[in-house]
Amino acid sequence: MKTFLKARAALGMVAALSSGCADLGSGKPSSDRPDAVEIKVRFVPLPSDGYVASVVRVLLEAGRSIPEELSLYEGALSTRELKDLATGAGTKALQARQVPILRWPNEAETEVAHLSRLRAGATYTLTVPSWGWSHAFQVAPSDDLPFLKRVWPPTETSATARVGVWCLEQPAHGVTKFGPRAATLWPGRVLGQFDFGAIADMGQGCVRWITDSGEPASALVPPPTVELEEGGLGRLDPTPLEMRLKGGGNAGSTCLPAESVFGPICALIQDDRVVLSSRDSEWWIGLRVENLAWTDRVDALHPVVLRPLAVDSEHNLLLHAMDAAGVSGQWHETIRTAAVQPHVVINELMANPAGPEPEQEWVELFNDGQSGVQLEGWILEDSGGETRLPECLLGPGQYALVTNEAYDPASWVDRPPSPEAVIVRVPKLGTGGLSNNGEPLRLRTKDGKTVSTVPSIPSPKQSTSIARISPDALDTIPGSFLNSADGGTPGAPNTL
Repeated sequence: MKTFLKARAALGMVAALSSGCADLGSGKPSSDRPDAVEIKVRFVPLPSDGYVASVVRVLLEAGRSIPEELSLYEGALSTRELKDLATGAGTKALQARQVPILRWPNEAETEVAHLSRLRAGATYTLTVPSWGWSHAFQVAPSDDLPFLKRVWPPTETSATARVGVWCLEQPAHGVTKFGPRAATLWPGRVLGQFDFGAIADMGQGCVRWITDSGEPASALVPPPTVELEEGGLGRLDPTPLEMRLKGGGNAGSTCLPAESVFGPICALIQDDRVVLSSRDSEWWIGLRVENLAWTDRVDALHPVVLRPLAVDSEHNLLLHAMDAAGVSGQWHETIRTAAVQPHVVINELMANPAGPEPEQEWVELFNDGQSGVQLEGWILEDSGGETRLPECLLGPGQYALVTNEAYDPASWVDRPPSPEAVIVRVPKLGTGGLSNNGEPLRLRTKDGKTVSTVPSIPSPKQSTSIARISPDALDTIPGSFLNSADGGTPGAPNTL
């Protein structure tokens, strides 16, 4: 989605609160409680056709202080459940439906923010059990506004956050020319500024918030919406930022001998690509190479591949890197890419076909490089032995399906291979066929160099393949391979 952020955007919480609000009544106090209190309920942004947005603020006015027990649950609450909550006898099932919230005073009202996106079409209930009060509302079944996901800092990190980055898509490309706008994040009215782009001026379709405030640690929530290009709005991921004292704790990465040190990260320079990694710490980076601008997260579990680059050529790189505390720097580097190299990968495999085994099993190879590769003499190796490949020239962007000699591409129970795929038949695929329980598999060149591997991943259900998430996903990274149902995609791009 190429929706870009607008220079005149009003992004602060103050701006959001001055926009349309709706009074949806006073909730439901219990009729048998003489001390029941009515609470006036308002939503920001304005509900549409009676439906509340998936990211919303709730403002409550009761005329007196609302107890700390104020809570939010998914689903409607019965009279019995409200009484159980009031007496502290709520069931585990009911507790599992509770939605985390933050609350803070806002003039005469109490403002409430939920900390995860509300589920489309679902009903939610606000309640103060001791008052016998509840208020149910329904989330819109669909949402035309784009959603900007929180991409930095990582939600699972224990590091601090004095900066937040939200993007429509990730990785984000392109350059933005828009300028910063002052904004406040709540609770605590922590002053910072929103800027456009994911880091520096890179990353269209992204917005970031940075503060230099020295306030003590607190959890901050972003405004529910942000203005996009041509006057449209996008919803911001409500996951809170944990703000602490500034001071980046990240150090440079430990690089392998084949890698180059590039600022705080490592760069493996190949022919048409550079693999960026960081084994010791987490970084949010923006990279410019000639006319390409690109942003993403880099850490031990998230190396990234920058491509395509011209082969056997010099390239000027500009790197911006930022840690989870918002401490950043920039580095310049000139690199030279290598001559054309083969890039053949094990892209998918079917160990548990619907048809007979091992006859209908297959291993899919894909040429992810820029030159043709002769596979004669290459070896597929499983835990018990080797399968030597016959003569086969695999062109750039071409798929090969390595199968047993008895493989039937017209099987009525298995998905047929793509007509463009090359079928490479061998006397025996795997030692005793491919194991449904999972086994490691690797591809070696005829001189013994390992060029691609697949970890041991079980295929417990028929017609479920093991598929690489993208041809350049690295072998050793958890999550590079997933199960793909419905017969896989033999001889075609993977769909997951």
